[in-house]
Amino acid sequence: MAFQWADFLIIAKSLHESGRSSALPTDAAFRCAISRAYYGAFCHSRDYAMINMGFIPTQKPKDHELLRNHFAKNGKKTISTTLDRMRQWRNHSDYHNPSPTLSENNTRIAIEDAEKIIQSM
Repeated sequence: MAFQWADFLIIAKSLHESGRSSALPTDAAFRCAISRAYYGAFCHSRDYAMINMGFIPTQKPKDHELLRNHFAKNGKKTISTTLDRMRQWRNHSDYHNPSPTLSENNTRIAIEDAEKIIQSM
């Protein structure tokens, strides 16, 4: 059976709760939660677009932008815009110290946005 990318949201939610309760270092938990939420939504939507919308990935980093453009051109601008914001937050979480977007609220929003994207497909 193929991996279910949406399962990353289970991990993201667990990390978010662990960061809120201080069971794990807060910043580390929130950073990882944002990253897993993004990748869950991105990979799930990529696979959906491949199967249902004729998207052909290049297997290169530019696929993130190509997928957003594909959604925007095919009447799914909200998904494109949400994925772009989530990608920016993921980049900040993975590469910036301090991260200007790292917060409990943004972590919760990233998870909610990922859920909305996945449920819309």
